[in-house]
Amino acid sequence: MQAKKLKLAWGVVDSHLVLACGMNLDHLNLVADPAASVLSKPEMARLLPYTGKNLVGLTYASSATMGALNDDQPFVPMLRGLVDAMKQNEMFKEMGNVLDTQLRELVPLEKAVYGAESSTLTAAAWWDKGVHFESYGGIKPRFLDQGKPLDYAKLIDKAGVVFGIAYHRNEGYGKDFRAWMEKLVGMLYTGTQELVKAGIAGPDGGQQFAQFESTFLPVLLKAYEADKNMDDNGMGSELAVILDVNGKMPELPGLPPESKGSKFPRITTVGAVKDREVLGKGWTTISDSINGLIPSEPGAPSLFKLGDPITSEKNGVTTYFYGLPFLSGDLLPVASVNDKVLLLSTSKEAAESFAGDLNQPATRTVDGCVWKLDVGALADYLAVASTLSPTQTPEKAKELKENLKWVKPFGALDGRIFEENGVTRNSLHWAISDVVSFD
Repeated sequence: MQAKKLKLAWGVVDSHLVLACGMNLDHLNLVADPAASVLSKPEMARLLPYTGKNLVGLTYASSATMGALNDDQPFVPMLRGLVDAMKQNEMFKEMGNVLDTQLRELVPLEKAVYGAESSTLTAAAWWDKGVHFESYGGIKPRFLDQGKPLDYAKLIDKAGVVFGIAYHRNEGYGKDFRAWMEKLVGMLYTGTQELVKAGIAGPDGGQQFAQFESTFLPVLLKAYEADKNMDDNGMGSELAVILDVNGKMPELPGLPPESKGSKFPRITTVGAVKDREVLGKGWTTISDSINGLIPSEPGAPSLFKLGDPITSEKNGVTTYFYGLPFLSGDLLPVASVNDKVLLLSTSKEAAESFAGDLNQPATRTVDGCVWKLDVGALADYLAVASTLSPTQTPEKAKELKENLKWVKPFGALDGRIFEENGVTRNSLHWAISDVVSFD
């Protein structure tokens, strides 16, 4: 690292700030002829529609630059350093040799997950009652299938949604990611085995690990295979994740009376269903596996016991949940399903409400990936939630109010990733009001 050279230059040209850095500054050439400028490159023509905006920045990055910014092996080098250190230690040498073989197998799996196509990036940013950003090209995201229309995008537009994202999963990428994760978990398990063999876990470590392998491991593997089958054959490609603050505070012991009716956060995932029967069989396998755990002692009851869930029907979905003390309404984990959609939520009210929204026709058609982060809604919730803290004092409340006023001008960030004429596109709009006066 000390041998690497970095040069940095900055200056002002016609009231524009210019920054440049690199191994050298050969790329920084100020020219008088427009034809010799980076602005004349063919890819920059994509930004012509924005030249009439109140521009705050233009960006050009070559395909090679974008490729260099993308690391297709973010974890392997760190693991290699760890394994090499083990191989040089007499106590951990055997474990290092075993893990070294698995590490070599991890390399192509990691490249399959993090490797990505890149193209020349051009982007423009401007100010108009907030910050707006449009880009063309760059690193092509592999996690999504960009060509399919979204049915769940309208859920993100609802008031009170703090964060939401909707997209169609790239099934090939999902399988690559799973294979990579399986190898990582396998390496962790192998390392644990070797540590137990070396006696690092103590005199009882071997016995406890053997009990885990005989009791819990088969259950975990069976449940994992069932979950994988559900994901591959029971679920479709569209997925949405939503965090909203439209819930109402449940009646929990210890909460002050003034908390009644206040906002409460809810997390919901929405997934397209491909085969509901596969989902039902998968859950039965998982449930039976958990209920079939070997008792800890002869004659003792099972370690875990899942009874039959309670069901209800509303807005076209069947909702499954377990009756648990103090849990109800917007604090009641549920699964709501029909032949088209599966909703998993921390709130029964949220799942059924979103199911009702999906029954309504969409007001717009959009594809790719859409996301939202509402900074203002989050600040409003924090202001309300802070009043419920048992350690809250008037002084702390006043301080929080003073700090949150700086967040007030910032509204929601709305983003979209999509493909247009074969080119990857990113669009971002962040509504920002008065950033100067709070009178």
